[in-house]
Amino acid sequence: MGGAGGPGGGSGPHGTVGTGSPALISALRVTPSRLHRGGRATIAFRLDRSTSVTLTFQHVLPAHGRGATLRKAGRLTIPKGRRGANTLRFRGRLGGRTLPRGHYQVSATPTGGKARTTRFTIL
Repeated sequence: MGGAGGPGGGSGPHGTVGTGSPALISALRVTPSRLHRGGRATIAFRLDRSTSVTLTFQHVLPAHGRGATLRKAGRLTIPKGRRGANTLRFRGRLGGRTLPRGHYQVSATPTGGKARTTRFTIL
């Protein structure tokens, strides 16, 4: 057992570790986490390999006793996320519109991978 293409070696579908697994994203952060409307922030994250990343922004609204309600605010796609550290400038605008004041959640999802989430506030 464990011949070519098997679990123990070879170059078959199970022979190399990590070739079929989705990309991993880590260390997602927005700096500063509190920015003024129209101000600038940096969104940073790390990837274990090059892949595209989708950033989904949601406005966090109070739900009066039931926890928070999330309303979709917009989405950005980074087509060429590179292995290692990635940063992009964020000016508090999505789709040509300045986001209103409030609390937001941003989720970063690599292609086929698991999302990571962080929050920030626009003052």
